[in-house]
Formats: sequence, C-alpha cells, structure tokens
Amino acid sequence: MSSKLKFWSFEHQVSSSEHEVSSLEHQVPSSEHQVSSSEHQVPSSEHEVSSLEHQVSSSEHQLSSCEHQVSSSEHEVSSSEDV
Repeated sequence: MSSKLKFWSFEHQVSSSEHEVSSLEHQVPSSEHQVSSSEHQVPSSEHEVSSLEHQVSSSEHQLSSCEHQVSSSEHEVSSSEDV
C-alpha cells in the first residue's frame, strides 16, 4: 500500500513540474514580445536623432549664411568709409 502511495505522490510531483514548465513557456512569448517592442522603439529613436542632426545642419547653414551677410555688410561699410 505504501509503495502505491509513493507512486501517486511522485506522479503528482511530475504533474506539478509539468505545470511549472507550461507556465514558464507561457512567460517566454511575453518576454519576446517585450523585446520586440523595445527593438521597435530603437529605429524610432534613431529616426529622431537623424531628424535632430538634420536640424543642426540646417541651423549651421543659416548661421553660415548670416556670417556671410555680416561680412558683406562690413565690406560695404569699409567701402563707404574709403569714399
């Protein structure tokens, strides 16, 4: 009788372990989904960085243009003083 009881107890443990494995397998897709979601955010951030770099380049171009105007104005002032 006691060996039957031990066997039943063992079967119960196996069943319980299978349930844990099943539960862990369920968590894996959930984690993979989070990873996938994070990977999706990366290109989005890279796009923002690219956009910001473009704005910086554009601002530098405007600055260069302003400096050119200043230089041109100084040249005009210089010419006027010569006259």
